Amino acid sequence: MAQGKPARLYVYEFNGEAPAWVTPGLSNCKPNEDQDFRTANPLFVALPEANFSEGSYSSESDVRRRSAAVDFGSAYNMTMFRQRLSEIVKVCPHVKESK
Repeated sequence: MAQGKPARLYVYEFNGEAPAWVTPGLSNCKPNEDQDFRTANPLFVALPEANFSEGSYSSESDVRRRSAAVDFGSAYNMTMFRQRLSEIVKVCPHVKESK
């Protein structure tokens, strides 16, 4: 983790019956759905390789790429949670690590 730089959390878009942003590895911490988080809150960084659209065709390579991206985002976010919790709770006061 780069010292002196603000904490970042990776998020991806889950486009299903109820579209939402997902923060892999964490719960109770995601961008506000009503605003463009990329400009409104620098805590969140998009991880488009992990985006998922329910009901759309995914090739085997798409599934592997998405799985690897989610695994990376989850590991990174859990590390950030452990290392920079005091910064994260300012935006997500009820954040928890998820499995």
